[in-house]
Amino acid sequence: MAALEAELRQLKESQQTLLKDIAALNVKFRQEYAHLRELLLDARLHQNCVEYKASCLFEQEAAELSGLEQELSAFEGQMRYQLNDNLNEFEEYIGKILEKTHSVDILISELEDARKRTGFIYLFKRCCFRLFLFVMQISIMGMISAYRFIAPFIETKVRQAATILGICCCVYWHFSKAG
Repeated sequence: MAALEAELRQLKESQQTLLKDIAALNVKFRQEYAHLRELLLDARLHQNCVEYKASCLFEQEAAELSGLEQELSAFEGQMRYQLNDNLNEFEEYIGKILEKTHSVDILISELEDARKRTGFIYLFKRCCFRLFLFVMQISIMGMISAYRFIAPFIETKVRQAATILGICCCVYWHFSKAG
């Protein structure tokens, strides 16, 4: 009984750890957002300078500056696209973490129910197995997140092979231990 309560406390602590990780990711996201916003402001200031110079220069120089303006607007569009992409990835990651937190809540409730029922050992083993799958999913998700940060430095074929290997490991663990 004491071991069950210790396990229950440990699950609650891991849930708190996940919530702290979410808060840390939120802070990191806000810092990245502020940095990208500063870049956009710098780009707008640069664009204002370019427009002022174009009004002062001759027609030939104004034509050259229009190319710079196009590059600047393309850069601004790229920055907005990157910001939106980062926002979408962050929201997806938070959704996955919330799903995992919900599964920890389910495990905790199953352990509490198992304490009250007669088939305690069976339910305890089942909960332990689900906890193991949960830990594996979190670790694989962490590896995938770390991989996403270093992905631009790895060649495409290596990334595809690593992704396929990760998916195969997930499927193997799921089907070999589920039965």
